[in-house]
Amino acid sequence: MLRFGTYRSRQLAGLALLCLGGLLVLPARVNTIDLAFVGSVMHVAGWVVLPAGGWRRIVAAGPSMLALWATVLGARLVFILAVPLLLWLVVRRRPLPTYVVVALPVVANLLALEWFGIFDRPRVVLIGAASVVLGAWAAAFASRVLGSSSKAR
Repeated sequence: MLRFGTYRSRQLAGLALLCLGGLLVLPARVNTIDLAFVGSVMHVAGWVVLPAGGWRRIVAAGPSMLALWATVLGARLVFILAVPLLLWLVVRRRPLPTYVVVALPVVANLLALEWFGIFDRPRVVLIGAASVVLGAWAAAFASRVLGSSSKAR
């Protein structure tokens, strides 16, 4: 039972805060550190707002934010965006077969490093972030397909 808001409004607000917060943290540099801190607060607030069991949201917030900050250390660590994707799947209670999408940010990071190299961090981060979004959408779609196939039996 939700204590405030509707399921849909909390889902959209949480998703928006998670994404916007991540977009402020991922490109962080010394001269944009204040925006990255604002992004961190927004990202954690996004986890708090999501309509899910409290323990799952609390457990997800810290590691997800730390994974975003780890990408600041260089393009080679963009694969760690698999952590927020994994946590998203846990919080959203996706079926176990959908967890295969966690490999997308890892594969995307390897390919982006091969194509652009370690010194083109903006492109590598963009590809990594896009792979997380793609993975979340693919898991949502697969959840619906898996759910409808189990109901048909």
